[in-house]
Order: sequence, then C-alpha cells, then structure tokens
Amino acid sequence: MSPERWSRGPTNSDRAASAILALTEYRSGCIRSVDELEDALTDLLTDLLHAAKSQAIPPHALLDRARMHYDCEADQGDET
Repeated sequence: MSPERWSRGPTNSDRAASAILALTEYRSGCIRSVDELEDALTDLLTDLLHAAKSQAIPPHALLDRARMHYDCEADQGDET
C-alpha cells in the first residue's frame, strides 16, 4: 500500500486483508474454505473475548464497542 493511502487511513478492504493475515497466522496456515474461515473467525473472536476477560475487560462491553466501530467504518464505504 502506498504511503499516500495510509495518510488517508486504512480502507475497509485494508482492514479485512489485515484481519485475514492475522487469522491465517492464528490458525498456523492456509484457510481453504468458507467453512474453515467461519470456524477460524469464531475461534479467534472467542479467544479474544477470553483474553479480554483475563485482563478484567468485560467481553460484552468489548463486543458492543467493536460493533460501534464496525458500524461507523462500514458506513464510510470503501475506496479501492
């Protein structure tokens, strides 16, 4: 990605690509199907909620906050 694009901030496509890279690392390999992707996303989200709770961060409050961020970013659309 060019520095000019980063100066405007990441796009939703950039965010999704970064998440897939993190998810692939979390799963230690390639995700080959939509079913595997859904399973990996569920497992990662669940483990992140466990991590939050272990640090005294209320998981449901974290989900609410993440949903607000997602809704705001989704409303912005995406530049490609």
